[in-house]
Amino acid sequence: MFTVLIVEDEMLVSIGLRNMIDWEKMDMKVIAEAQNGEAAFEIYQKEKPDLILTDIKMPVMDGLQLISRIREKDKKTIIIILTCYQEFDMVHQALKLGISDYILKLRMSTDDMESVIKKVHDELASENITRLVNNGMVVNARFIKEKIIKDYIINQAYSDAEFEKMICGMQMRLKSSGLILCMMKVSSNRNSHDKLDAKHENTLRETILNLIDELLDKYKRGEIVYEKDQQYMILFSFGDVAGENDAQTMLYEILDRISIIMKTYINSQVTFGISTRCNHYSALKDLYYEAAMALKQSYFMGDVRCIRYADNSNKSVYLSLIEKFRGHVTGIPDMNNEYRKEIMEGISLLEEMFCVPEEEVQELFIQWIHRPAANSNAFGNDRSNIALEYAGRIRTCTTLIEIMGVFEQYLLDINESQANVRLVGREVSETVRFIKDNYFMDISLQQVADQVEISANYLCSLFKKDLHISVMDYVNRVRIDKAKELLLNTHLKTYQIAQKVGFADESYFSRIFKKITGYRPNEFKKQNAVVVEDLFDKNKV
Repeated sequence: MFTVLIVEDEMLVSIGLRNMIDWEKMDMKVIAEAQNGEAAFEIYQKEKPDLILTDIKMPVMDGLQLISRIREKDKKTIIIILTCYQEFDMVHQALKLGISDYILKLRMSTDDMESVIKKVHDELASENITRLVNNGMVVNARFIKEKIIKDYIINQAYSDAEFEKMICGMQMRLKSSGLILCMMKVSSNRNSHDKLDAKHENTLRETILNLIDELLDKYKRGEIVYEKDQQYMILFSFGDVAGENDAQTMLYEILDRISIIMKTYINSQVTFGISTRCNHYSALKDLYYEAAMALKQSYFMGDVRCIRYADNSNKSVYLSLIEKFRGHVTGIPDMNNEYRKEIMEGISLLEEMFCVPEEEVQELFIQWIHRPAANSNAFGNDRSNIALEYAGRIRTCTTLIEIMGVFEQYLLDINESQANVRLVGREVSETVRFIKDNYFMDISLQQVADQVEISANYLCSLFKKDLHISVMDYVNRVRIDKAKELLLNTHLKTYQIAQKVGFADESYFSRIFKKITGYRPNEFKKQNAVVVEDLFDKNKV
């Protein structure tokens, strides 16, 4: 844990920098606070903190004098100044004295401040690791290896020469020739909502690292590093393997063994994104990008488990998947011709969406799902409920093939719901038509009864018998269905939508909306938002 000294003028202590930042989360500890430069310098001499945060304008000794005195003795301690916008001329003087950054008091958000502190933490951590490796003082070898590799590839914290020296110092199973980087994604059999707590997540990660590290040690090649979100980097070097084909054969043998281990011990499937092959450590940054891009393609390629970067066959696999999906949709019976045509046009668009952001694919399917519900003339609210359920399921899918399966089931379900629409009498049919044509007006039960020329009591009886819902409840359901369509496809305010669908009072509209859908209007829009721009008009590639 790194130590911090905060130096703030007494007049500004109320800003509460110590309390604004979660120092423990940053792996830091505030060891002292001072209210002028002289007191701060005494603390510095005794404690030698890793980081000093100091005001510029202070009594007795100001911040610039403090920084100058510290720099006479110490060029390495990281110093950040706290400043107001008006003090920028003094910031330039402080920069010449060797400060690392500055924080704008009263203007920067807590997130902005924490970002500055996080950068300092990473710098301190890298310096510590460099010192440990150079001195041969390695305590947690795996942590140090992971830090070195990620700092070099992702954060670009070391030069090529420094990285090579650290690899030698850590005795990593990695040479500079025949380098290949693989990105491994772990897909468990747990449901997406079954989140592991932090303790079990860490245990699982350590188990995976131990199992694969043991295998790599048997082959005397390769290092594994946890990246994020159940994603791992595996670095290989095959400089001692003569031919390209022989290197590929050995690589796939190792990856196949990893897959078996993960299935046997973790009950998980893994997918690999595989880079090209290079002969210099400096190429690892490019290989990382290649492997990540290859892994991204796994979303679009069904059950393919090893995906090579820039492999021309990748898109062919994707197009075969699309063609199979087209055949399934074509084969669904009793489907509205206009809706089928719309989906077929969308599938042609989907052919050009290889490797677009996953959210765009999801939104395309969700838009298809909401279309029948928005245009439905069926009685009741079945299609809207089905659409909401399936839109939620689409968002939990982790691959395109999963989305296609969910959508095909949706098409079957709406066909079944249409087949179950009840036949009703003339009075009820005319009542439904009148309500759908006039839902935006102030409708009363007596007004509806007069329209179909029967008494209000008799209409209530017939309506309840045929549709199992009261007339006014049906009015509200029609209005809420229209409101959902407006929420998903326009930028209108909630009160404007309420007025457009026949509710004079926004608060009452919100209560009815939640009663029927389970959400407040804004919650519903956030949960089920569909891209406002028509995806059919966008050029995806």
